[in-house]
Amino acid sequence: MKGASSAATLFIASALLSACGSSEEAQKMAIDAAVTKGANKELLEQGQFVYNRVCASCHGGNGEGRGSGIPPLHPSDYFSANLDRSIGHVINGAVGPMTVNGTNYDAMMPGMAHLSDANIAAVVSFISQAWNDSNAVSAEQ
Repeated sequence: MKGASSAATLFIASALLSACGSSEEAQKMAIDAAVTKGANKELLEQGQFVYNRVCASCHGGNGEGRGSGIPPLHPSDYFSANLDRSIGHVINGAVGPMTVNGTNYDAMMPGMAHLSDANIAAVVSFISQAWNDSNAVSAEQ
């Protein structure tokens, strides 16, 4: 019975994602949901823009990650547990083992120090608020 339930869940999730038409449409829906909870729409849209141009090629259009090599960002208990650490990973990269949503990953992420502080704050806020129901961050962080 558990297999049938999992298959049904996957079918429903696939149907919902297909109904969205694209990752960007699903992202916009997530932004709209975060805005209803008080998030800054302009900041999240800037973060979405940065995410799609810098992060999505590795982490996936919906933040789903890439198999056992690249961890998900949507959802991600690791990401939202310590936003200062997540900011550090964006700036300096990450090397070595980490556990995300109960799964172990051991990959290298390059640093994105070339991004402005404002763009780093925007992309971390987008991932945090639109996908993980967490807090925004500021460029000063």
